Amino acid sequence: MNKKKYYYPENLTAKPLFLKFWTPKDLIISFSLILLTILMFMFLRIWLTLLMAVVYAFMTMRINYNYSVLKLMKLYVRYLITDELVIKRR
Repeated sequence: MNKKKYYYPENLTAKPLFLKFWTPKDLIISFSLILLTILMFMFLRIWLTLLMAVVYAFMTMRINYNYSVLKLMKLYVRYLITDELVIKRR
């Protein structure tokens, strides 16, 4: 018996995620920023740019398939300060 199993993602319309947290665009930007800032740190000894690149990589992480950390923070601040939180589910 030669049974084949096929594995499909739960949501076929979702954006592809690499390393389970980043979209391809965010991953390329994050890695290039980190590489550039490591080179800057080696020659100029500037820590701030390295810290900013790591913060950018953290803020663009996707916790679930729809929202990044930055978007969730914006939603929570908007909920606490201005108006109600509206999340539409399918």
